[in-house]
Amino acid sequence: MDSTLNPTLAAYLQANNERNTTAQLACFSPHAVVTDEEKTHRGLAEIGNWLAETSAAYAAVFEATDMGDEGGVTVVACLVSGSFPGSPIRLRFFFTLAEDKITALTIRQ
Repeated sequence: MDSTLNPTLAAYLQANNERNTTAQLACFSPHAVVTDEEKTHRGLAEIGNWLAETSAAYAAVFEATDMGDEGGVTVVACLVSGSFPGSPIRLRFFFTLAEDKITALTIRQ
Protein backbone atom coordinates (compact mmCIF):
# COMPACT_ATOMS: atom_id res chain seq x y z
CA MET A 1 0.00 0.00 0.00
CA ASP A 2 2.66 2.55 0.99
CA SER A 3 4.32 2.30 -2.45
CA THR A 4 1.25 3.94 -4.03
CA LEU A 5 1.09 6.78 -1.50
CA ASN A 6 2.40 10.24 -2.14
CA PRO A 7 5.94 10.33 -0.62
CA THR A 8 4.92 12.94 1.96
CA LEU A 9 2.04 10.79 3.18
CA ALA A 10 4.18 7.66 3.24
CA ALA A 11 6.77 9.58 5.30
CA TYR A 12 4.06 10.79 7.71
CA LEU A 13 2.75 7.26 8.30
CA GLN A 14 6.23 5.77 8.66
CA ALA A 15 7.34 8.49 11.09
CA ASN A 16 4.23 7.82 13.19
CA ASN A 17 4.97 4.11 13.36
CA GLU A 18 8.57 4.87 14.34
CA ARG A 19 7.40 7.34 17.05
CA ASN A 20 9.38 10.09 15.33
CA THR A 21 7.25 13.17 15.93
CA THR A 22 10.00 15.43 14.56
CA ALA A 23 9.86 13.65 11.19
CA GLN A 24 6.06 13.68 11.28
CA LEU A 25 5.98 17.41 11.94
CA ALA A 26 8.35 17.99 9.02
CA CYS A 27 5.59 16.72 6.70
CA PHE A 28 3.37 19.73 7.53
CA SER A 29 3.38 23.23 6.07
CA PRO A 30 3.91 26.08 8.57
CA HIS A 31 0.23 27.07 8.50
CA ALA A 32 -1.29 23.58 8.42
CA VAL A 33 -4.51 22.71 10.20
CA VAL A 34 -5.27 19.35 11.82
CA THR A 35 -8.69 18.26 13.09
CA ASP A 36 -8.79 15.15 15.27
CA GLU A 37 -11.25 14.07 17.95
CA GLU A 38 -13.29 17.22 17.30
CA LYS A 39 -10.33 19.48 18.17
CA THR A 40 -8.51 21.73 15.71
CA HIS A 41 -4.77 22.39 15.87
CA ARG A 42 -3.32 25.25 13.82
CA GLY A 43 0.32 25.84 12.92
CA LEU A 44 3.43 23.84 13.65
CA ALA A 45 3.56 24.55 17.40
CA GLU A 46 0.02 23.27 18.05
CA ILE A 47 0.42 20.35 15.65
CA GLY A 48 3.73 19.41 17.29
CA ASN A 49 2.05 19.38 20.70
CA TRP A 50 -0.82 17.27 19.32
CA LEU A 51 1.62 14.78 17.77
CA ALA A 52 3.60 14.43 21.01
CA GLU A 53 0.48 14.06 23.16
CA THR A 54 -1.24 11.50 20.94
CA SER A 55 1.96 9.49 20.47
CA ALA A 56 2.49 9.29 24.23
CA ALA A 57 -1.16 8.59 25.04
CA TYR A 58 -2.05 6.04 22.36
CA ALA A 59 1.17 4.55 20.90
CA ALA A 60 -0.85 4.17 17.70
CA VAL A 61 0.40 2.21 14.72
CA PHE A 62 -1.09 3.03 11.31
CA GLU A 63 -1.54 0.38 8.63
CA ALA A 64 -2.76 1.93 5.39
CA THR A 65 -5.39 -0.34 3.85
CA ASP A 66 -6.94 1.79 1.10
CA MET A 67 -6.45 5.10 -0.64
CA GLY A 68 -8.57 7.32 -2.83
CA ASP A 69 -9.18 10.87 -3.94
CA GLU A 70 -12.23 12.95 -3.05
CA GLY A 71 -12.22 16.28 -4.87
CA GLY A 72 -8.49 16.90 -4.53
CA VAL A 73 -8.29 15.50 -0.99
CA THR A 74 -6.36 12.26 -0.56
CA VAL A 75 -8.22 9.86 1.71
CA VAL A 76 -6.14 7.14 3.34
CA ALA A 77 -8.00 4.46 5.28
CA CYS A 78 -5.94 2.96 8.07
CA LEU A 79 -6.26 0.20 10.58
CA VAL A 80 -5.10 1.93 13.76
CA SER A 81 -3.95 -0.11 16.72
CA GLY A 82 -2.57 1.11 20.01
CA SER A 83 -3.18 1.55 23.72
CA PHE A 84 -6.74 2.83 23.55
CA PRO A 85 -10.16 1.25 24.12
CA GLY A 86 -11.53 -0.57 21.09
CA SER A 87 -8.13 -1.05 19.44
CA PRO A 88 -7.77 -1.71 16.57
CA ILE A 89 -10.13 0.65 14.76
CA ARG A 90 -10.47 1.86 11.19
CA LEU A 91 -9.95 5.57 10.66
CA ARG A 92 -9.88 7.71 7.56
CA PHE A 93 -7.22 10.38 7.14
CA PHE A 94 -8.21 13.23 4.82
CA PHE A 95 -5.03 14.93 3.56
CA THR A 96 -4.74 18.16 1.59
CA LEU A 97 -1.29 18.73 0.10
CA ALA A 98 0.51 21.68 -1.44
CA GLU A 99 4.14 21.77 -2.53
CA ASP A 100 4.84 18.35 -0.97
CA LYS A 101 3.59 19.42 2.47
CA ILE A 102 0.40 18.58 4.35
CA THR A 103 -1.70 21.74 4.59
CA ALA A 104 -4.75 20.10 6.16
CA LEU A 105 -5.49 16.80 7.86
CA THR A 106 -8.82 15.63 9.21
CA ILE A 107 -9.06 12.27 10.98
CA ARG A 108 -12.42 10.54 11.46
CA GLN A 109 -14.11 7.17 11.41
